[in-house]
Amino acid sequence: MKHLNNDEEVLEHINSYSEIIKSNPADAYPYYKRANAYKKLGLHEQALSDFEMAINLKPDYADALYNRGNLLRELEQFEKAIND
Repeated sequence: MKHLNNDEEVLEHINSYSEIIKSNPADAYPYYKRANAYKKLGLHEQALSDFEMAINLKPDYADALYNRGNLLRELEQFEKAIND
């Protein structure tokens, strides 16, 4: 994700990715991107949910696995993080 300057820009990206997901829910990439935006805003549960959707759609999605593992580590969910 490019560096976004403020929360308003991040929210715009979340809205954009949500629209993309509505039109193509089988694509893992917008879930991954929206998860990163949620994470940037501190919306950890939403981020985890989207990382999991991206991984369910594309089980070998290395970036999503890595970022989910890092988020789980940040949330001190170490047992889950180890698996990623």
